Amino acid sequence: MTPRDAAAASREPGRGLVLFAVAAVTLWRIAELAASPLSLSFDEAQYWSWSLTPAFGYFSKPPVVAWAIAVTTALFGDGEWAVRLGSPLAHAGTALALFALGRRLWGGRVGFFAAVLFLTLPGVSLSALLISTDPFLMCAWGWGLAALAAALDDEEEGRPALAAWIGLGVALGLGMLAKYAMIAFPLSAALAFACVPAWRGLWRKPGPWIALALGALIFAPNVAWNAANHFVSFAHTRANAHLDAGGLHPLKALAFLGGQFGVFGPIPFAALLGLAVLLFRRRPDAATAEGRRTILMAAFALPLLAIMTVEGFLSRANANWAAPAYVAGSLWVAAALSRRDIWLRLAIGVHLLAALAMVNYDALARTAGVQLSAKTDPMKRLRGWDRMGMALADALGPARTDGAVLAFDERKILTPMLYYLPQPQPPLAKWNADGHIDDHYDLTADLKNFKGREVWLATRRADVADYAAGFTGPVSGPVTLSVPIHRDYTLTLNLFRMGRFTGYPPAAGK
Repeated sequence: MTPRDAAAASREPGRGLVLFAVAAVTLWRIAELAASPLSLSFDEAQYWSWSLTPAFGYFSKPPVVAWAIAVTTALFGDGEWAVRLGSPLAHAGTALALFALGRRLWGGRVGFFAAVLFLTLPGVSLSALLISTDPFLMCAWGWGLAALAAALDDEEEGRPALAAWIGLGVALGLGMLAKYAMIAFPLSAALAFACVPAWRGLWRKPGPWIALALGALIFAPNVAWNAANHFVSFAHTRANAHLDAGGLHPLKALAFLGGQFGVFGPIPFAALLGLAVLLFRRRPDAATAEGRRTILMAAFALPLLAIMTVEGFLSRANANWAAPAYVAGSLWVAAALSRRDIWLRLAIGVHLLAALAMVNYDALARTAGVQLSAKTDPMKRLRGWDRMGMALADALGPARTDGAVLAFDERKILTPMLYYLPQPQPPLAKWNADGHIDDHYDLTADLKNFKGREVWLATRRADVADYAAGFTGPVSGPVTLSVPIHRDYTLTLNLFRMGRFTGYPPAAGK
């Protein structure tokens, strides 16, 4: 599958130019993180709290995101930018994987455009400002695809391919430890093998099995953690698909597809749809190197998009759920448009302008005379949690250190306070009267473990009569804590002193 035109290769962008482009974009993103006024979201604060107790698994996700935060915060402190630092670094790693893969399949010029196109995708620009599992999944996916292409080249040329298959196994294992969606990778590989007669015999060789076995070995500690915790992560992942929701939802499927123009960018996604149409109108010739390259890219881009669209039709699908498809998608589009690269340059320019607008949204709104409000501020839920933490600390007063427990009835409030409530913190607990394990804190911080302790309850509710029977009382409060964000949007919490916890009342779990 490898191009061998030495004269053309000498005129192609080299590693130095790619490294410069990737470093420039990544350093810009890190600077923007350091200057960002945004608080951690409840999910980000949750991942940070996981990082304080490194493990091989957590309730809703495998462990790589927590491990990454543990490393970046150990090096640079617990500031929001350090918590999020792993995201732009992982995206940089994916871009470098795409350059390596593109140079192998189509040459350095295509590899360069694929790396820069991916790095500037609107979805990647947004993802780089937050910490989540997707950047680490895509990085493993990209290097796994590069290792797979290297293995296929070695097998076709009759060279030893063991190192490449081992690299693929490492990528598979780390990808599964990043996000369970990595399971789609070997399925896409199997589809590609099935479509190329020259690759079908690979299953009779040890290479693919070595990769799968090594991937399973690396992933095994997470399986063991799940086995010790009632397989909560696997159950959560299955439930998150909502395939039992019932009914058909064509508008949700259309919304998912429409959202991909925003995630992948309007020009690249239109080009990807065009490539998909051409693929089915003119089947690629698997006997040619170009045909095999096309089949490989299609197998790693189109099935995941199709599956997520169907899932949206059956229940729902978040726009980012097809994110790994855009690793191969970026390279496939770059290869198709590289002969008339004006479209690639235009796409990259549009994406950079969108990224600039994204990180300077507040300033642009002020310049345009737009007053930020609940309707005009898409980031409103990432503001004010630091001030809420200070307000809650002031309201608790001596209770922060007198042995009382601070309880919450929502994960979306508990996790930001884990991060923003100043030290010293009282023990934090989760109200979980029905006993269901719906999040990590139901599993690890259930209030049932604090019987006999004085409890303060922070909640959005104004009336806690349903909870009162679980305490000795008398219930006092609420003290209402309000943090204004915009003229029509305020963070509000009510703080109640509940008395000593005696156990969940029977009615509360119904």
